Amino acid sequence: MDFIKTVLFSLSVLGCALWVGAIIQAKNDEKLEVACKPVGFAISKIQVVATGLIGYTPQWTYSARRVLEGGCYYFFSTFLFADEKGIGQINTGVHK
Repeated sequence: MDFIKTVLFSLSVLGCALWVGAIIQAKNDEKLEVACKPVGFAISKIQVVATGLIGYTPQWTYSARRVLEGGCYYFFSTFLFADEKGIGQINTGVHK
């Protein structure tokens, strides 16, 4: 059992390192897409499993996708990428 826990932990750390590296490598506009890719992947797999178990795609999976992906984009654009040019800034239409 300890070996399985060690392998899962090591794979988790490696996955997080690859994810952070992919975010760093991405260009300005692509950073949000790369940052939220794990959320989209996870919710799509949850939809596949739920559809397989029930026989149709439940409505809550669509709501979960909307909330989780929206929250992910909001979090990264507001807090983490707000300092970078063009990301996290709202265009109000007012020119100075």
